[in-house]
Amino acid sequence: MKQTFKMAEVAEILDQTVGALKIWRARDICRYGGEGTRMAYSPVEVLKIGAALSLNAIGIDLKRAFAIMEDGQVGSIFRAIVAGQSWPHDFWLFYVFDPERRGEARRYGIARGDEERVMFSDPADHAIPSEAFLRVNVSAIGRRHFAKVQAYIAKAGAA
Repeated sequence: MKQTFKMAEVAEILDQTVGALKIWRARDICRYGGEGTRMAYSPVEVLKIGAALSLNAIGIDLKRAFAIMEDGQVGSIFRAIVAGQSWPHDFWLFYVFDPERRGEARRYGIARGDEERVMFSDPADHAIPSEAFLRVNVSAIGRRHFAKVQAYIAKAGAA
């Protein structure tokens, strides 16, 4: 497995432009890749960027999506995927939107699917109506983006 990817490689893997990655950096939306002129993205960072884009595509603000990617459990899930470990359970993002704050997140958490009731057992969660409740399989998103990384490596190796 390739250990680092250049900005142009990440852009190609995730079907983005280098300009978009630079804008996110300049606006402090995504600080992956290290500092300085020689950016180097780890495979886990590539998965986090891809997952943040997936969350953004289903309605979560991009900056908030990148903040979710900083959850330690997401990092553990993606490190396991890169290492080729299989987990007995998929992990999910549970995201509750709050109508009193213009649809912003009231709460989110990462857990196995059967732990949903534990995460949102606070009485306040039931007292405030939600505009929406989103459940997203973070493990599946990570595996899908890892397949893109592997396809890119295979393509680059064949060239």
